[in-house]
Amino acid sequence: MGWSPDMEATSRIEVWEPNQQIRIVGDRPEGTPPSVVDYYIEGRGGKTVLRLVHSGFGDTANFDGEFESTGGAWSTFLKMMKHSVEQGIARCRNVTLFRMLPVSHAEAWGKLTTAIPELPKTAHGCCAVEFPERNHALMCVFCENCGGKSMLTLTWLLYGASEPEAEKVREHWTGVVDG
Repeated sequence: MGWSPDMEATSRIEVWEPNQQIRIVGDRPEGTPPSVVDYYIEGRGGKTVLRLVHSGFGDTANFDGEFESTGGAWSTFLKMMKHSVEQGIARCRNVTLFRMLPVSHAEAWGKLTTAIPELPKTAHGCCAVEFPERNHALMCVFCENCGGKSMLTLTWLLYGASEPEAEKVREHWTGVVDG
């Protein structure tokens, strides 16, 4: 699986029960439990319910940071999934930028909220902002602490955009992030 060329990992499907459950397991360094994510899918009265269970957090030295980062990250990721289903997955173009920034999480978030006024200053690093006036585009930001540096992923979900339009968005936001 991969978020960008700089952020890739190998995982395996350990449980596959079509229309019910998938379990994805990511191995980690020796002495660290594997990361396990279970997705349970259930039909309830004409609706589909997705329940997600994430387990296998790191050792005690890294547990708190890793656990805390999943709170904002998973809720933002699930908003992305829901929004794409509602807007039409076939119409979606994904523009994602990934950077390791040589500044603290607090400094990176401060700079991002200054450069992107739509970001809530209280989001603590993970959020999704919808732009109804841009054909319901969704901007998702993940800015997480990573050993004193910041790991930034900025994703635009663009609906009905052409490839050249998506490339313009990529170029603009590359300038914002790299600035």
